Amino acid sequence: MNAYRRMLALSFVLLVFTSMLSAAPCPTAERTMLVPAVLSEQGGGLLRMTVRVHPGSGAVLTTVSPVVGPSTQESQMQAAREAFRGLDISPSQCEVEYYFRDPAGAPSLDGPSAGMAMTVALRAALTDRTIRDDIGITGAILPGGRAGRVGGIIDKAQASSRYGLLAIITPKQEIYENIILTRLGEERNFSAVEVRNLDDAMAVATSGAGTPIRPRFVLENRPVPDSLPYRAQNDGDRQFSRVAQSINEQMQKRTSGSGVTSLPRYSAYFAKEAEQNDMLIRLGYGYTAANNAFLSQVDAAFLNLPDYDPDVEAEMRTAEGCIQNAPRPALNSQNIEWVAGGNARLQWAAQKLRDVNGSLGEQRSSEERYLAIREVYYAEGWCQAGSELNKIAQDVQGDAVDGGALAALARKRVAEEERALDESPLASNDAQWHLRVANRSLSDSDWAAALFDAAYVHGTRAADTDALSENSTTPLARKAERLAGAQMNAVWGRTYQSQGAYMIAAGNNSDTSAADAYRVLRLGQAMEEGMNGLSNLSASAASSEGGAGDGTRGTGPGAGGGKIDWKNGVEAAVGLGVLASVLGLGISIAGRMKKRKGQAG
Repeated sequence: MNAYRRMLALSFVLLVFTSMLSAAPCPTAERTMLVPAVLSEQGGGLLRMTVRVHPGSGAVLTTVSPVVGPSTQESQMQAAREAFRGLDISPSQCEVEYYFRDPAGAPSLDGPSAGMAMTVALRAALTDRTIRDDIGITGAILPGGRAGRVGGIIDKAQASSRYGLLAIITPKQEIYENIILTRLGEERNFSAVEVRNLDDAMAVATSGAGTPIRPRFVLENRPVPDSLPYRAQNDGDRQFSRVAQSINEQMQKRTSGSGVTSLPRYSAYFAKEAEQNDMLIRLGYGYTAANNAFLSQVDAAFLNLPDYDPDVEAEMRTAEGCIQNAPRPALNSQNIEWVAGGNARLQWAAQKLRDVNGSLGEQRSSEERYLAIREVYYAEGWCQAGSELNKIAQDVQGDAVDGGALAALARKRVAEEERALDESPLASNDAQWHLRVANRSLSDSDWAAALFDAAYVHGTRAADTDALSENSTTPLARKAERLAGAQMNAVWGRTYQSQGAYMIAAGNNSDTSAADAYRVLRLGQAMEEGMNGLSNLSASAASSEGGAGDGTRGTGPGAGGGKIDWKNGVEAAVGLGVLASVLGLGISIAGRMKKRKGQAG
């Protein structure tokens, strides 16, 4: 055995020695290019980036003026790894230096979005290729040379065009980003080119001078999984399918407008989405269909916006009007879940508008205004969904609800979740945001909505705790499968369960993971526990906390025709999580409408 180990060690040494002898010598070269960035108060701008490579000992060095933050430093290390990958040049025999210069004099820069540009520049230097001087590049660099998503694409594209560049290379674009970039290209003869990886970026960046650069954006519908089974439906599921069908029809109306049909590829895309949503509803996945339809509405709305300086306040007034005019059904023992879900979404819409209103003074760049409008569209979508749910509630008859008992239960559960979050090191933004909404519902005497958000916070908090403590004996994937097959009876337990089951079936064909599916299913379990049994809070007559304050009628934001109080806005939370949705799949309330100096990512 020892002799065998010595032979392996000798073989490894010989292999390394042979590869060093066969490696090409490190070249001495440099490349300079303009890198689009989000710069402090200016919005989009361009940095001049130079990379130099020469024989050395494997070090990767960076400039100290401006100061380069840790995220950009890590991107430089990753860029060097990917630039050398597959080449017959040993990185240990080279030294790489990165230099940045901001003509406006930003003292520091940070962020991952210069990663792809740094990789392309170094790769071109190592392989003696010329980079075109009429393009910009943005995007993170990920292992394997993949292009990683970044923010600020619109601002960076506008800056690139303003400074005379003909194109910008980007990672995967959101649909709303591509809509805006397409308009920019038509007005200014400018192209936004979506790339998947380093090879794609190199092909564009080193194409011959004067070669036309054509826009590229992959717009494709995600197919319904072939393995998706039919989901047996009860009366509550069938009622929810009515809500999903209504939201899908609203999406079809929104996406059949002149702004959409003027661009055939979008028209065909949204038509296919509507068709697939109908299929999902027939298969028993109404929540998934409603979620998809809502997100399509948000994207399509951008086709009818002006190219620059969108009117955030006007869009907010439209959403406010929706909230003011939403139906407010009387609460009874049989419709309490529908009212809870409907009123909760109206509360979310009102809170989202307060958040956006509180950030209006900070929106200096056009992308921040577009993102603000996107949040307003989420608010409007939540309002529409809440209205549809409350229409269902209006048709359901039942006994009066004991308002006093309902109020006491709501206060108790919200207080429990508040204490739990205070004691937890895992207080996510999402959980904190929904707790804030729950407290607002309490102040509005909207007891059913407060109970809904208390259950939401509980499920989110539990999923975060489970994800942190995951072990090999019971991985999240197995836990998710168990919850997907569990017996659930409450409307919202079954609704979230159907979405989790869909996510499991989608598997590798989606951007979601087992942790994402488990998170939704754990939320469904919390809704099952929190909502089931509320119908037992009936009485021969409503208890006497008085009028609209007893939680039986007229509660919620804007009830009674009053104006929403926009002055109570708190910090501006922008819900940009991949799973954010109309019906509460807002898994991540992430990001803030604020700038960082010299932010490259």
